[in-house]
Amino acid sequence: MIKLLKITISLFKKFGFRLIYLIIPIYRFFYSFLYYLGFLLDEIFFRKYKRVEIKKPIFLIGHPRSGTTFLHKFIIKNSTEFEGMFLWRMIFPTLTSRFFIKPILPVINKVFPKNLYDPNIHKTGFLEPETDDVALFFRSFDGMFTWLYFSALTDYNSFADLENDLIKTSKSKEVIKNLKTIFQKNLYKKEKSKRVFSKSFSLILDLKEIKNTFNDAKIVILMRDPLEVVPSSLSLARNVQMNLNRFDQLPLDEKNKYYRNLYNASIVFYKYLYNQLNDGSISKNDFLLVSYKELISDFENSMNKIMNYCEITETDSFIEAIKKQSQKQPLYKGKHEYTLEEFGITREEVLKDFDFVYSNFSV
Repeated sequence: MIKLLKITISLFKKFGFRLIYLIIPIYRFFYSFLYYLGFLLDEIFFRKYKRVEIKKPIFLIGHPRSGTTFLHKFIIKNSTEFEGMFLWRMIFPTLTSRFFIKPILPVINKVFPKNLYDPNIHKTGFLEPETDDVALFFRSFDGMFTWLYFSALTDYNSFADLENDLIKTSKSKEVIKNLKTIFQKNLYKKEKSKRVFSKSFSLILDLKEIKNTFNDAKIVILMRDPLEVVPSSLSLARNVQMNLNRFDQLPLDEKNKYYRNLYNASIVFYKYLYNQLNDGSISKNDFLLVSYKELISDFENSMNKIMNYCEITETDSFIEAIKKQSQKQPLYKGKHEYTLEEFGITREEVLKDFDFVYSNFSV
């Protein structure tokens, strides 16, 4: 709550008075109360969820705008083997709250705001599968989303200060522990053959912890060219800020500071990923690296690799869906346009700062 109050005060200073900034802490107080009440009631009425075994979970991980959303939704939609993390379950993570909410889901879905993201950039919805980072955000108003959309608006004295704050916000054993509890509740009273399919970008920082917690986990890492990822993720963040705050009223230098903080965060993401894959933190047999370029140009072959590595059942309907999508992939073109320069960043900077990526990965 203290961190939330600090964020609220900083928002007032940067964007001026807005009633919504007063509502956020009040909302969080009641949400936290209901969450912990639901958690307590789960321990009384649904305590058998703890017996749920999580077998061969799949963790799809990548920097924002790496293609993970598309791949995640495609597999969830076309395979009956997995239980995805849907947005409504993240907002209502306890079994008690879901018991009361489920009958009115269609009504909530109709009034749920759908314009936080530009659908041309990232399509989402109350009943859609989403990234696990959302669950962490709603649980404690912490994690990567809090940093991206609130903490990143602040000034940092150095790259090291930014990196430390980013890691402190997102890297913790508690993150995996909390996700495990949510996974168990998602699988509660489901078929025993159901598997977890997790999608996240902050878990880039926790590959080792994933394997420590789930020794049979399958980790798929989607790698995309920073020259494509950086402007795309900045464009998405700008769109969110336009809807959340009076971002368009900020002076250009303030906007560029925010863009620079996100740019530096991208360097941290790729650096941590590179270090973990090369310093022995995680065995080369414990992950599958897939390039976005290959996913677009040779979708069928990429999916065969993913299915073999993840031990996904090859049903006739799934194979047919892959073949149909494979024909569409080379023709895919994003609907929104952006350039590095509009965010105060140059191509030369990216090539220099991400040289370790270009030198070691095929992107």
